[in-house]
Amino acid sequence: GDRLQRLGGRLGSGKGLGYKNAEKATEPSVRSVRFAETTMYDSMPEDEEEPGSNYNQMPADEEGAEGEESGYNYSKIPPSSNASLRPILRKNTSELSQSSQNSSKEYGNSNSRASSWQKMEQERLKRQEAERQHKELKLYGELRRQEELINMQANELVKAKDAIEKMLKEITELLALQTTDLKKSQKPQKPKNPNIPLLESKHLHDARVFCVRLKPGADLLKSLEKYASMKGIEAGYVQACVGSTATTVLRPAGVKTPRVFNGKYEIVSMSGTISKDGCHIHLSIADPACAVYGGHLLEGTLVRTCAEIVIGNVEGMTFLRKLDKDTGYDELYMTE
Repeated sequence: GDRLQRLGGRLGSGKGLGYKNAEKATEPSVRSVRFAETTMYDSMPEDEEEPGSNYNQMPADEEGAEGEESGYNYSKIPPSSNASLRPILRKNTSELSQSSQNSSKEYGNSNSRASSWQKMEQERLKRQEAERQHKELKLYGELRRQEELINMQANELVKAKDAIEKMLKEITELLALQTTDLKKSQKPQKPKNPNIPLLESKHLHDARVFCVRLKPGADLLKSLEKYASMKGIEAGYVQACVGSTATTVLRPAGVKTPRVFNGKYEIVSMSGTISKDGCHIHLSIADPACAVYGGHLLEGTLVRTCAEIVIGNVEGMTFLRKLDKDTGYDELYMTE
């Protein structure tokens, strides 16, 4: 009975089943346990002893000795009269089998966990790669936009440079022209006919004054001529004029081609003579930037808001306009 109990302990701990190292045999295979159980009990009758065997004279093996080293064949151990050991050994066998199955399941679970971890790691790496590519594309797009902006600014600078160069060229030419004109004007000029007498009135004369306001759209020069004819003004002159023009036609000095100014201009000054033969009027206007332009007043100058004019007429005198051979224009002649 003591030997069977020790045998049961060895079967439970893995000793006595042919393992050389008991530490490595903590979980014996199910086949080994069943083989031991079948050899010990199922092949022998429960109550009969094997003839010629004296189990009471078997030497007691040392505690903890290995089965192969002790020299005993545990498969020939006779059945015990105490039948209660069979359920204990079978219970130990079933526990060992269950433990082996659990170990297999845990090994499978560990493999599945490792596989799932690998999948998670691969997905994480894929996400990192996608984020990196997205950042690179975003940075590339930003660099492209900055490059386009720089190119646009460079083109604008080139255009501005060309415009400045063109303006400087024009200014240089204008300065050269003005310098030439200034040099010519500084030279003393001799009169063509120094014997021409001055044309002047010989007596003092009284004057009458007329005031008139022209409405928007009126032609400034034609209106003056028409008003002088209507009032019988024969030796008239413009004392003052204020107002504005929408279209102004002026002839610059020494230029035959007139210059037209369209827009809002203020009448700064106007002066000249009025006669039944025609008028000789000079006009100065200023634009919204206060730049002033002036010249000989021509037809086509239209009033924008109004034109307030003060006209004087010399009594006892008549203004005539006749061609002057020296100037080539119709100049003023006076009669008293």
